[in-house]
Amino acid sequence: TNIHQMLSVGQSCAQSGANYNHQLLGLLTNNTLDYTLLGVGRDGHVASIFPQDAVQTEITIGEQMLAVSVKDNYYIKIKERVTLYLSTILQSRNIGVILTGTNKCDVFKRIQRLDKQTATEEDWHLPVIQLIHKRKTNNGLKIYIDKCICK
Repeated sequence: TNIHQMLSVGQSCAQSGANYNHQLLGLLTNNTLDYTLLGVGRDGHVASIFPQDAVQTEITIGEQMLAVSVKDNYYIKIKERVTLYLSTILQSRNIGVILTGTNKCDVFKRIQRLDKQTATEEDWHLPVIQLIHKRKTNNGLKIYIDKCICK
């Protein structure tokens, strides 16, 4: 088992992103992770890809950039962070998406609308919706939901 941890101690966020990108490029075959496990935020973000970032994070694997540092332009308190590109996540052989807690009920309902093909324009801005939609035709996507998601 290989776990590819993003390390940032004693480095700038930009340097951490560059180092993680270099690490992944040196370890992965065809720039593909075996398994990516993602939590989902109450606003539908995954990794550190937020609703207004989802389009900006789309790049091709051919550019040899798998990870990037991101400056804060959203509500979370972490000002800088390192994340994988959505395109990198989508290249994973298997993806797990975890939804837990009652504050994720709205996101869960949006995912259900996607399944029923009744997703709204607003739904399509959520990175988790984009991820599920783009991966839906492929095997290897599992969504894990706790029993009290909408209670």
